[in-house]
Amino acid sequence: MTQTGTETAAVQVPAIPTLEWYAAELQLMCVGGAVLGSGGGGSYQLARSILQSININTGIPLVSLQRATTGAWATMVADMGAPSSLNLSNEVLQSPVNALAAMEAYCAAMSLQFPGFDGFSYLYPVETGAVNSLIPFVAALSGNRTRAVVDADGAGRAVPVLQLTTYAGKLPLFPNFIGSAGTGSNVSIGQVNTQTEVQAENALAAMIASPTFGGVSGLAMYAVTTDAYRACTPVPGVLSTAVNVGNCFNSATGPARAQAIADYLTSRGRQARPVFEGRVTGMVQVAGEHDVGTVTITADDGTQLWIFNENENIFCSRTDTGPLVIGPDSICYVPHEGDPYDNSDLYNLFQSSSGVPGRVTVLAVDAPPEVKANAILMSTWQGVLAPYGYAGPYVQPWLND
Repeated sequence: MTQTGTETAAVQVPAIPTLEWYAAELQLMCVGGAVLGSGGGGSYQLARSILQSININTGIPLVSLQRATTGAWATMVADMGAPSSLNLSNEVLQSPVNALAAMEAYCAAMSLQFPGFDGFSYLYPVETGAVNSLIPFVAALSGNRTRAVVDADGAGRAVPVLQLTTYAGKLPLFPNFIGSAGTGSNVSIGQVNTQTEVQAENALAAMIASPTFGGVSGLAMYAVTTDAYRACTPVPGVLSTAVNVGNCFNSATGPARAQAIADYLTSRGRQARPVFEGRVTGMVQVAGEHDVGTVTITADDGTQLWIFNENENIFCSRTDTGPLVIGPDSICYVPHEGDPYDNSDLYNLFQSSSGVPGRVTVLAVDAPPEVKANAILMSTWQGVLAPYGYAGPYVQPWLND
């Protein structure tokens, strides 16, 4: 395997392969993805189960955004559904494979719309998270051709809706396919033809919530050439970053974990800082098409941090000083001991007989420049935040304390 140079931050980060990834690299990626997902992107426990279920005998090619072959065809593959449904489902392995197969068959049949199409050479993720960073690799193992995964995604974190990615409004929404699990005639396939990501999100979410799909689906969308994908300005290097964050996470315990991750991300040009430490003392989650709720973290002096989530953490406020971290900046959990978690994992821990999870540091991470430079995307974030009590401008109080 080809190796890159060693990254140096607060901890020594081992080199990672740039040509082929195996189970070890994917496991680290899931650890880092769980942290960087800002409370979303899929359960780490589910991602670990997926890795135990698939057979990776040969490496899965990974390519940087710029090195993807010009003119080759690529598409996004993801899991879609409320995290509580994903966490309980056995369908997350097969459903994206079925959605990808439907997309590939459609593009092959529509030769005028997809000239020269001979299958997808590249798959790319929608967002960063333990599960949705992993799904393109799972799908890449399907079929009888070699597929590579592109080291880029649409947000650099997990997001609650499609319109919060850099893909929104820049890549063609149609064709798209959602797929259930199963094989042959037992597979259900859905498709929508809409004008905007908002419309697509609403229509797809309604189908996925129906008994036909049971709250979980694979999603294939944005079938484009690599040239068009690069032109939509995705966030580069996200999967490699997740691997290195996973290394940082595993190399330390206690508050040093979050500091090591912050030092690494800052050294790579994305500011990050531990902003709160305490214990989870309250959590309210309402399951539906999206899991919506709040998490309360209490410091030793009684100060509390309130985190608002719509699948993902999108806004948080301190009881003593007010708003602290505002999306698209990330609000990341770094537990002092044990495994990383998203909100669905955290809720399971909080409700379990073992009681309240241990100490956690909340890490704030600056939004990627590709996101902050997109005026429409930043405006969309304001619309998502307003129902949760923050209707102000995008500011970064966490950088000013």
